[in-house]
Amino acid sequence: MPKLNTFCLYLAKPNVGSFDDLLTANAHGLLEGGVAKATSSSSFADAATLYTFPGFPQIPKWVPLLQASFAVPDRLFSQSPCAMVVFKKDGNIFALTFSYAHVYLDDAKTEASFGLKAAVNAVSDNKLRSVERSNIGDAIRDFAQSAGLRDLRSFGFDDALDLIRKVSGRATDNDFANLVTGARSLRFSKRIPLGDVPDAAVEAVALFKSKAYRKTTFRIIDFLSPVLDPVIEAELDDALVNAVRSGSDEFEIAIPEILPTGIGSFRFEHAGFSRFHPDLSVELYSTELGDRLARLTLSDLKKHTVAAYGENENTPFQHWSVYDALVGSLLHRGERYALNEGLWYGVGKTLKDSADRKFSDLCAKPDKKLRTLKKFYPSGGKSGKQKVAYQSEESYNAEIASETDYLLLDQKLVQIDEVPGPGIEVCDLLDIKGCRFIHVKKSSRQSSVLSHFFKQGSNSARMLRQYEPFKAGLIEVVSKHFGQARARELAKALANRWTIEFQIADFPRPDGTNNIPFFSKLTLKEEARNIEAMGFDVRLGFIRLARTL
Repeated sequence: MPKLNTFCLYLAKPNVGSFDDLLTANAHGLLEGGVAKATSSSSFADAATLYTFPGFPQIPKWVPLLQASFAVPDRLFSQSPCAMVVFKKDGNIFALTFSYAHVYLDDAKTEASFGLKAAVNAVSDNKLRSVERSNIGDAIRDFAQSAGLRDLRSFGFDDALDLIRKVSGRATDNDFANLVTGARSLRFSKRIPLGDVPDAAVEAVALFKSKAYRKTTFRIIDFLSPVLDPVIEAELDDALVNAVRSGSDEFEIAIPEILPTGIGSFRFEHAGFSRFHPDLSVELYSTELGDRLARLTLSDLKKHTVAAYGENENTPFQHWSVYDALVGSLLHRGERYALNEGLWYGVGKTLKDSADRKFSDLCAKPDKKLRTLKKFYPSGGKSGKQKVAYQSEESYNAEIASETDYLLLDQKLVQIDEVPGPGIEVCDLLDIKGCRFIHVKKSSRQSSVLSHFFKQGSNSARMLRQYEPFKAGLIEVVSKHFGQARARELAKALANRWTIEFQIADFPRPDGTNNIPFFSKLTLKEEARNIEAMGFDVRLGFIRLARTL
């Protein structure tokens, strides 16, 4: 019986015409220079070529470290050869890589989702060994491995912004493989010799094309998926440049994350601009470009930066490329794609429609008591080159509380003995008469910031509903800062149905409407569902910022 072997398989795109087309420019150079070798075979699959790369002698990194204290023998080198078998079977071209030979494969020529889709059809969603995932909202990527076989939910997939990057588990069909791992490539273990791999590759293609996973929890890979194909990514980047040139309202610039106590001024840099702005937008960027807008390139978007300045600082404390700051979505070849923090994602229509619909349902009429944020010039003067900023959340909340009957709870934490830490903030403004817990966020279009904002409101709601000492702590805070009469008023009102309200200070889009990034809509939809399940209403509002040009 053959021993258990592990193979790493890639599938070429249909437009790849020859084996050499799969290789990188570096691989071609090594072949032309005689360093790498190609050996053809007509007896493997329908046709095949073996590419071998000898590696290069290198002194291991630990040698210089040891030489500081020891007499290390000369000529200690490491050399790692690798190999790749490219073959054709039943009309498809495949690549088998050994050691690090995958670095000589051109990613633009292989199917980006081949391994993942084949794997989710090959394994059971309740017999997984490991899962690698990433979360768009929190910008976290992690790997979880179980000692036994577990279902997908056990790995913590409970967020709308979780993406599956790689899965590993035992194949449901032992005739296909033993263990299977899928990402771009399909890695599978099976007791077969090399000569039987082409037949297994044909089975893998059938798994790749199967839609069976849509009847399992793996169906979430269709809702949101990273674009890993360099060709599609390049096409989307071209469409992005055209959208910015044409003044499309499909994209906006995400305001960089500001320090909690800082009041920011912003500026486009490395583009010949000098004006400071209290906020940023694609409209401002396009206006400053002037005649150069028609000649805008992808390179410009990646070279030009968005810089954030502190109130009394002359150098930016943080900056991003304009490309990384752009957020939005577009249709390409009939599919919806979204850009977030420099990365493209494919978005399922069902997911997009449900997020847009929930956002629309939650949007409320403006609260007239929540007036426009004030703008000022922290460095004096009103020249375009002087810094101009909007007031901070802390200042705004304090002023609103002084002008209305709302209670200021911003930074007034409820301390619970059993809960470690400095305490929990219930909300920023408390409207007892209107039964509203109001959370305020100053003009941010960064998905990770808004997603965290919505989660904070959800966590506060959960504590209020499920933990009586937290509710008692809130009443105590109100009594301490606003008197016993207001505390009694609150205690009585808490028996009513309350609203968790999110207020975002932002300027309208060019068409006069308000919006938030698509990925923030996903988080809002999920958190609103959780909050409503706890017996609260949810509303979303916008505090106007003056648009400045």
